[in-house]
Amino acid sequence: FVAHSNIQQLLSSIWYDGLPGFRRKSIVDKVICIAQVAMLFPLYCLIYMCAPNCRTGQLMRKPFMKFLIHASSYLFFLFILILVSQRADDDFVRIFGTTRMKKELAEQELRQRGQTPSKLELIVVMYVIGFVWEEVQEIFAVGMKSYLRNMWNFIDFLRNSLYVSVMCL
Repeated sequence: FVAHSNIQQLLSSIWYDGLPGFRRKSIVDKVICIAQVAMLFPLYCLIYMCAPNCRTGQLMRKPFMKFLIHASSYLFFLFILILVSQRADDDFVRIFGTTRMKKELAEQELRQRGQTPSKLELIVVMYVIGFVWEEVQEIFAVGMKSYLRNMWNFIDFLRNSLYVSVMCL
């Protein structure tokens, strides 16, 4: 049943709903379309939060668009984690900063303990809060028993616990 060509065509039409002709595009056009959605994901998310029933908001509910937005967001999160781990914000100040900014950076490096979080670290904190909020919403939506039956939720819980514990440390 599932392997039948008519069923596969139906599943493809459901998956790519909202992007007419996507399957017939050349590989270059597909990559451009995907890159456009990936780069504009913050704008799409903002539109969806402000006006979920507009045309763009309804497009965000389509399976392929949801996948692209979620994947783009998580890749952006991983990119921010890489930047934080390499202290890219300090390097940016060293290269492009004014004399005053470089002096402030040198003073901050003298007192490593007790520093306030950088802007990149605050973005990571916002993402972690979003991850925790997502899991809390899922618990309320499906119930605690059903939530605990899914083993992927244990992985999500462990991931969130590790992020929160690193922030606390």
